[in-house]
Amino acid sequence: GDQESVERAYDMGASSFVTKPINWTQFRHHAQFVVRNGETERALRLAQAEAAAAARLRSGLYAVLGHELKTPVSALIGLTDVLAASLGARLQGQEAEYLAHVSEAAQRLNQIVGDILTLTKALKGYRNLELGSFSPQELLEESLAGFRTKAGLLGLKFVVDEPAQLPAVSCDGGLVRQALRRLVDNAVKFAPAGSEIVLWVELPGDGFVHFNVRDAGPGISVSRLRECLQPFVQSDMSYSRPVEGLGLGLPIAHTIAEAHGGELAVSTTLGEGLTATLKLPMPAGAPYA
Repeated sequence: GDQESVERAYDMGASSFVTKPINWTQFRHHAQFVVRNGETERALRLAQAEAAAAARLRSGLYAVLGHELKTPVSALIGLTDVLAASLGARLQGQEAEYLAHVSEAAQRLNQIVGDILTLTKALKGYRNLELGSFSPQELLEESLAGFRTKAGLLGLKFVVDEPAQLPAVSCDGGLVRQALRRLVDNAVKFAPAGSEIVLWVELPGDGFVHFNVRDAGPGISVSRLRECLQPFVQSDMSYSRPVEGLGLGLPIAHTIAEAHGGELAVSTTLGEGLTATLKLPMPAGAPYA
């Protein structure tokens, strides 16, 4: 019952105490609880340490893979282009086809390496971002660069809703463009021929700027959605899947959003399309639309 001793014990790290005179039945149960609680705390600390170590290993592995692959892949692309240019007309039909396959494969591998490097940078968090002030409309429009021709060949149409003037956002422009391009690429991959892909920016009043990309594709079940936000997972991971890739599109956008203090929200119904929303914090004092 010594209050001063109790306070001193807690200050020194004690988590519990018993009073005198001791009720031995109560004491036994109390001791068992303290032991179980200690074991649980040790297990949680161990799990936390293992998770932190795994995160460091993952980030380091991504960085090493990206940098170690980038140099030879770049050399392969350059040398293939030089070879094609130097041989020119001397290449026979089949030889030219083989060389084109090599170049295409190298370009695809280069894109994969680029995705890994982008993911690695985003995983490093907010302190490693190169922040600047950017127009939301321009970021959204620039994310379509290179996709219009591909979409046209697939019979797809982009519809960009022009909002009222929006305040500039503070973000890493390069990473945000990469995130939006992943959402657009994902929509192009899964949208059925002849359908529309709709893009728009809005300020719904929740403190975030919303960049939305909606397609009319097959959508995804709720049970698979969380898995698809993890790297190297697709909704269909079988060898016969209709879409190639490592499943980095949504995870990259998700990681970039979190690095900015935002989030990636996905609204989908199986068989009825998918809407991906990249949410970035709105500048303090910026007006709502």
